[in-house]
Amino acid sequence: MLKNLFGKKKDKGNIIPKSGGHVLSTGEAPPPAAKKKLSLLPKKAPPPEVLTPEEQATRKEAARKAAEDRAAAWDKKMGHNRVKAAQKDKQDRESRPLGSEEPAPSAASAAAFEAAKAKEQREAQKLGYNPYKPIFGSASQGRAAVEQVANGEVAPIMGGGGGGDGAR
Repeated sequence: MLKNLFGKKKDKGNIIPKSGGHVLSTGEAPPPAAKKKLSLLPKKAPPPEVLTPEEQATRKEAARKAAEDRAAAWDKKMGHNRVKAAQKDKQDRESRPLGSEEPAPSAASAAAFEAAKAKEQREAQKLGYNPYKPIFGSASQGRAAVEQVANGEVAPIMGGGGGGDGAR
């Protein structure tokens, strides 16, 4: 028994003295090293099978049948009349007049709508203008109004200054 660097004992087999050093022997000869030729090139594929016309027809028929089976399974999964149902829904939507998609409001929603309108009117009277009504119809109208106020051509709409002196 020999001790390794960590103090554990290990059985190293029989040490046979030999001229020029010691050889470790376990009693069996090591197996001969098999030479394996390594190649960086990919392996060649086997040559393609040559099929008779009957075999080709059989394979084509099997592939066609498999494709039909997949399509049938997909249609079954998605629903048999999926396309017909979608077309019917589209026709129903298009046949209704515009604005009829909304159901009639319930009594509670109608009361809430009227209360909101009354609140808007009270706020408009209190402020002197309606904060919910747009002042400008487009961005170019708004930009023109801002430029006119900045140049001093028109008084500000809401009586407030823009924080500047009006000069550029």
